Amino acid sequence: MKKFYITNGTFDFMKKFYYKNKEKHNLFLLLDGQKQDVTLFHESNQKTVFGNPRKYEVLQEIGDFIQSGVLMIKHITVEKEDQAYFENRFEGYANQASLLRGLVAFRFLRPEKGIDYIVLTAWSKERYAEMWEIPNEFFIPSSQVLHGDFFSVPTYTKKYWAPSVEEIEERFE
Repeated sequence: MKKFYITNGTFDFMKKFYYKNKEKHNLFLLLDGQKQDVTLFHESNQKTVFGNPRKYEVLQEIGDFIQSGVLMIKHITVEKEDQAYFENRFEGYANQASLLRGLVAFRFLRPEKGIDYIVLTAWSKERYAEMWEIPNEFFIPSSQVLHGDFFSVPTYTKKYWAPSVEEIEERFE
């Protein structure tokens, strides 16, 4: 099964790491618009280059990530005893999500350790990403549809900007 790794760090440290590994590995540089923190992704069937990443298994996927656009990372806490039900409820969601306008890539990620799943989406434009957050049956997984009375911890979403290669070079000179 394909693995997905996520790591965070300071701007200066991650800048060096990004340039050292960008040609060898599938890395994505994401900058939170409010902070100088940097998040890198590594999606692979092999061991990661990250020292101590958060590790996930890819359960569903659509498309390929590109170094441009807006990314939404929805964190969903699911207790161990509820995980089989939760994953079953998500079955086929990738087919439904593929119909969403502006969607570039989608990953449904199961944590290797812990109880926090991730739904990661990449969008061509910010407005499409924001539409996905509307609580509507078609836009599952909205917080209300997923949680109702079943889940005790609400989901939360973080929005990231994926700078283009040119923007990375300008910012990281």
